[in-house]
Amino acid sequence: MKHASAAPGKYRHLAQQALFASSNWAAALIVTYAVLLLVFTAGFFSDGIVYVLSLLYPVPEAVTAVLLLARFLLLSPLFVGLLYYYTDLFRAANGDGPAHVPPSVIFSAYVSLSSVIRAWIQILYTLFLCALIPASFVPLYFAGRRLLSAEAPLLSVLMLLIGVLVFLSVLYLNARLTPALFLSAHRPELSFGDAVCRTWCLSQKAAVTGLLLQLGLMAAAVLSLFLTAGIVFFVYVLPIAVFTYIGYCHDLSRRSDLI
Repeated sequence: MKHASAAPGKYRHLAQQALFASSNWAAALIVTYAVLLLVFTAGFFSDGIVYVLSLLYPVPEAVTAVLLLARFLLLSPLFVGLLYYYTDLFRAANGDGPAHVPPSVIFSAYVSLSSVIRAWIQILYTLFLCALIPASFVPLYFAGRRLLSAEAPLLSVLMLLIGVLVFLSVLYLNARLTPALFLSAHRPELSFGDAVCRTWCLSQKAAVTGLLLQLGLMAAAVLSLFLTAGIVFFVYVLPIAVFTYIGYCHDLSRRSDLI
C-alpha cells in the first residue's frame, strides 16, 4: 500500500513546535548531555584503570578489546532509550502520547534481556547505515582529485557523476530503512526484522522526502559547524535535525497500523 508524504517544511515545523512550543528543548538537551556524560565518564574510568594496570604490568591488547566490547554491550542500549525519549517527547507534543515523559525512559531498553539484545541489533543496524554515508564520499574524493589534477577530465567528470549518484543512493537507502528504528519503538510487538520489512514497504513513496530532509540537515550542520564553531549546531541544529527526522519517521510508523 502506498501513502503520500508530507513536505519537508511540514516536518521542520512539527519539530520546532515539539521542541519550543512544548518547552521540550531544555529537557532534550539536558537528558542528551547526561547520557553523553555517563558514557564518556564510563570510558574515562575504564581507560584509566587499564592505564594504571599497565604501569604495574603489561596489559594484553585482548583486555582492551574486551573492555571496548563490554562498554558497547553495557552502554549502547542507552542511545536506543534516548531515541525512545525523543520519540515520546515528539508524540506528547503532538497529542499522540502521555503529556509527561519521564527521563527514566532512557533506561527502557534495560527492562529485559530480550530488549537489550534488540537494542544491540538496533545500534549495529544504525551504525551500518550511518557508515554508508561517509563511505559514499570515497568516489567523490578520488573524482575530485583527478578533476583538480586535470588528468583525463572527461573520465573525472564521469567519476564525479557516479560519485554523486552513489551518495544520493545511500541517502535514499537511509530514507527507506532508518524509520525501522521508530517503527520498532511504535510497534514493540513486531520483531526487528518485521519492522525493517514493513518500513521498506511504507517508505517507498516518502523516500524522496526523507532524502531531501537529510540533504537539508547536512547543509545546516556544515554551515553551523563552520560559522559558529559548532555552538549553534549542538544547541539548535542538532535538536531540530533529530526531531525533524523523528517527525518523518513517526509519520511512517503511524501508517504501519494500516497494513
